[in-house]
Amino acid sequence: MTFNDARHLSRMTLPEIAEHLKLSIKTITRYKKTDKAPEAVIKYLMLVGGFIPSLGVRNDFTGWSFGSGYLWSPAGERFTSGDVLSLRVQLALIRSQRNELEQLKSRSLISESAQVIPFPVKNKRLERLALQELNA
Repeated sequence: MTFNDARHLSRMTLPEIAEHLKLSIKTITRYKKTDKAPEAVIKYLMLVGGFIPSLGVRNDFTGWSFGSGYLWSPAGERFTSGDVLSLRVQLALIRSQRNELEQLKSRSLISESAQVIPFPVKNKRLERLALQELNA
């Protein structure tokens, strides 16, 4: 994204940008003229405009935005701050259930065969491999 695109997203004037970023108006004018700015400036303007920039491969928020008190997914789903905060609780619950399951497995209360779910396979080669896995 270019500086001018980000500036338009933020709906800020050049003097407002200079004031927010504590930069001179001359620097901001140069960014506008060359249509280039440091990546941090562009990401800041995107955030001000309600768009979440990509923060790397692991934290790619491309297409996500926020506004009207909601976080919006690329699919148009909206999330409240409570929805986001509840994810921690749900994650902790999932982890505790996994730990309980591992403890049950270690006590041999669940047999190994109970974990195998037969799946219909049309390919003979895959069927043989699946049978070998069951017998192993």
